[in-house]
Amino acid sequence: HKVKKFIFSSSATVYEGNPAPFREDMPIKESSNPYGETKIICDRILEGIAKTTDKMQVTILRYFNPIGNLPGLRENPKQPAKNIIPILNQIAEGEIKELLIFGDDYNTKDGTAERDYIHILDLVDAHLVALDYTGEKYNVFNIGVGRGISVKELVQAYEIANNVDIPRRTVGRRPGDLEVSFTDTGKASQILGWKAQYSLEEMLKIH
Repeated sequence: HKVKKFIFSSSATVYEGNPAPFREDMPIKESSNPYGETKIICDRILEGIAKTTDKMQVTILRYFNPIGNLPGLRENPKQPAKNIIPILNQIAEGEIKELLIFGDDYNTKDGTAERDYIHILDLVDAHLVALDYTGEKYNVFNIGVGRGISVKELVQAYEIANNVDIPRRTVGRRPGDLEVSFTDTGKASQILGWKAQYSLEEMLKIH
């Protein structure tokens, strides 16, 4: 199909086993879940293609946790929600009774797991910048805000942003959940000139 530029949607889950903040030069080993393993395999295939031909440039974007919505358009899955934002939305609208917090005994600021959340429009902007990138034939960029937000912090910020109360209950940890996941944003900033712009409140506000 004569594709000359390929941008791949990878994931922060490939950094499993490394300490946060995650950097693009960290070793990639194996994932404990099928989703992460598919990303690792695709990354390796694309790296091999880029390094053995002059006909294609490959840019890998490793997403952290995209959230956020636009007026009239928000996360509303048809199947039972598994991600925290659509669950919070459904609780706010009375469709679900409470939020289950999976573990509060992690080695973090408040005991709950930490994630790097990024607004979906910041993620879109990263792709537009990547389309204009004319550097190396193969390169990898982490796309996140660069700080970890705990589950408790996220819920409290959601309540403030939307003036709602979120009932929650702590249960046991889920197998495979990482304790902390957030990125070092230096490479994307220095090479692509890209940086996330949206605040946590803007990410969580229901329009």
